[in-house]
Amino acid sequence: MMRSGKLFYTKRIGLVVVAIILTMTLIMPGTAFAREYDPTDPREYNTDTITEDGGEQGGNEQDTTSQEVSSSEESSDTEAISEETSEQTSVTPVDQTTHKSTTATKATKAKTTVIIQTKAVKSKSYKGKNATRIPIITYHRVISDKEKKRIKGKNSSLFISVSMFRKQMRWLHKHNYRTISTQEFYDWYTGKIKLPKKSVLITFDDGSYSVIKYALPVLKKYNMKATFFIIGKKTHARTNKKAIAPGRYHCTGLDLINRTIKKYPKFEFQSHTYNMHRRIKGKAALQKTSYAAQKKDFKTMHDKYGFTFLAYPYGTYTKTSVKAARAAHVKMAFTYGKNAFATKKQGRYAIRRIKINGNQSMKKFYKWFK
Repeated sequence: MMRSGKLFYTKRIGLVVVAIILTMTLIMPGTAFAREYDPTDPREYNTDTITEDGGEQGGNEQDTTSQEVSSSEESSDTEAISEETSEQTSVTPVDQTTHKSTTATKATKAKTTVIIQTKAVKSKSYKGKNATRIPIITYHRVISDKEKKRIKGKNSSLFISVSMFRKQMRWLHKHNYRTISTQEFYDWYTGKIKLPKKSVLITFDDGSYSVIKYALPVLKKYNMKATFFIIGKKTHARTNKKAIAPGRYHCTGLDLINRTIKKYPKFEFQSHTYNMHRRIKGKAALQKTSYAAQKKDFKTMHDKYGFTFLAYPYGTYTKTSVKAARAAHVKMAFTYGKNAFATKKQGRYAIRRIKINGNQSMKKFYKWFK
């Protein structure tokens, strides 16, 4: 009797444990704990932070040329690219070992996935005044208004609040500016196409994830094109979960870059060198490295990702850099630091850009477009 009683209670406990496990299995997939981290998912961040609209930086001037976006429009800025759902394959006990091996192989391949570039879209025919110079505006990081208030020091101009960035893009959209790709700019530069007088090339340097989180939704809202120059060595397989922690430097991962290209091809990616975004004895790496080293660096970005456009780190380059770029399949290179319009008179490997100061008002922004 004692043995049968113990056996009865043991079986009963076992059934309870099995029931608990089955219940957890059914519940967990729908919870936040089971959901894979996706930095493009609006649920991953506070939408209140993203859509808040702070005052202008650097002065008390009011933006009288643009209207405020309604709360419903602002909430749409937080829309992002959703991660593709992967198919799940059932596994029998017999092939578990084989499945583990296959899974490991797939994981290894995922880490080495390269960027698949989209083909350049042909420009539509244009009638009207032809552009003789084009503003190429450059940003580095787009952050929340709360973060912007905490940023101090000489490099604070590299950080622009999302509300100010939204105002700038809204102004360009309202005044009918046509955003172009690097390929369109190159075709205009080489005389293959004409572009309207109101053309602008929007660029971002370094590859910070903050651009994907805050700037991309705004660009999508206004159907704008833009180019993101990324650093090869700092572009890892997956985007860092703490990619926008204050004071930290985190780059967008290949996982998110590939999804962005697929979901919004108007946002393109190009080279900011593989490992030349650094200083050697106080000087930019491109000033201290050999022709062979620079050629290898530039060629790595071309061979690995198919990049044919280059933005020099810190805007610094030498005759050696130009020679190396030519030999590494770079069609055109962009500088930085000396604000000026881009024209056809500038060298193909010394195209000028305009730094957008994150501390300036709207008035100083649109002076470049009048």
